[in-house]
Amino acid sequence: MLNGNVLIVEDQPNFRRGLMKMMEGGRLGWNVAGEAANGHDALTMLDQVRPDLVLTDIRMPVMDGLEFVGHLRQKYPELLVVIITAYKNFEYAQAAVRHGVLDLLVKPCKEEDVRQVLSKAADRFIQRRKQLLPGHHEGPQPGSVVVLNQSRAKELEAQLMSAILTGQAEVLEQLLHQRIAELSGIPEAELKLQALSLTLALQATIQKQFQTDRFPSADSGVSDRMPQPHWKAEEVLVWVKEQVLSFMRLFMQWQASSKQDNVIERAMQYVEEHYHEECRLTDLADYVHMNPSYFSVLFKKTTGDSFTSYVTRLRMDKAALLLRNTDMRIFEIACAVGFDEPNYFTNVFKQQFRMSPKEYRKIPVEEAVSPLST
Repeated sequence: MLNGNVLIVEDQPNFRRGLMKMMEGGRLGWNVAGEAANGHDALTMLDQVRPDLVLTDIRMPVMDGLEFVGHLRQKYPELLVVIITAYKNFEYAQAAVRHGVLDLLVKPCKEEDVRQVLSKAADRFIQRRKQLLPGHHEGPQPGSVVVLNQSRAKELEAQLMSAILTGQAEVLEQLLHQRIAELSGIPEAELKLQALSLTLALQATIQKQFQTDRFPSADSGVSDRMPQPHWKAEEVLVWVKEQVLSFMRLFMQWQASSKQDNVIERAMQYVEEHYHEECRLTDLADYVHMNPSYFSVLFKKTTGDSFTSYVTRLRMDKAALLLRNTDMRIFEIACAVGFDEPNYFTNVFKQQFRMSPKEYRKIPVEEAVSPLST
C-alpha cells in the first residue's frame, strides 16, 4: 500500500496520542511523521518532516490553526490539510475550509469519523501519486477538458492567494508575468483554455481576497467576457494582459486602502475593548473588511507578533493587574479576561510568567513582570 506521511498539530496530548495510535504501523494509509502542540512548532517542522497531510486543531496557544494554515499555504499551496475543531468554533473552521483545506473533524468525534476523513485524504494522496508515475496515461473522458480547465484555475488561484499573503506587489506581478509568458507559443486552442483558467483564477481571487464594501466585484475591471471562438492568438494575449493589469490595479488600491485606514491600529483598539470576549481572528478580519489570512500576515508584519500571541499576552497583562490590585478569585479573573476554563487560564498564565497565578500574587510588586514587556 502506498502510504503518506502525516503531521499532527494538536495541543491536547490525549487526543493527539489517540490519533497517532489509530495510524500506528501505517494503518489507514498514513505514517505519523511528526507531532506538534501548536502552529508555531509545526511550521518549524515542515521542511524536515515534509508531510503529505497535516491534521491541525483550530484553537491552540502560541499560534492557532487558521494562522498556521495561512503560513503553510504560502510555501505549500497544494498540501493536504484537515482541520480539527469544536462545535463553538465551527464558523472559524468554515473560514479555514474556504482557504483550501480538504475536510474537517468536529470534536467530539467518533473513531469512524476519523477513519472516513483519513480514508478520503489517503484516496486523494494516492490519486496524486499515480498521476506522477511514469506511463500513467488516461484517455480523454467526456467533460475532461472542462475538468482540466477548472483544476488549472484552482491551482492558479492558490498561487495567487499565496503571493498576496506576502503583501508584496512585485511578487504578485512576477507571478502573473510568468503566467503570461507561458501562454506565448502554445497552440491556439490550448491558449484559449489556459487564458480562461487564468481569468477564472483572477475572478475567484477577487471574490475571496478583495471583495468588500469598498471594492465590489463590479468595480474590479476584470471582465466577465470570455475569449471568443473567432479570436486569434494575438487577440487572446492582449485580452489576458488587460485582465492582469486590471487585477494589479485593484490589488494596489486594496493594499493602499488597508494602509491608509490604519487597519492594525483599529484592530488593536478592538482587541483592547473586547479581550474579555471570544476574540477571534476571523471576527477582527471581518471588522476591518479584510481576508483573514492576509490580515494575519499584515498583523504580524506590523506588530512583530502573531494575532493569537498578542491577544494572549494582552489578556495575561490584564490578569496580572487584577491579581495585583484586586481580591478577585482566580476563576473570576479567568472569566474577566476571556477564559471559559480556569485550568486552561492557569496553564497559559504559567507559560507566560513561569509561575502560577497564586504564586504571582504573592511576589513583591517590584519583581512583577508584564508579559507585554518581555
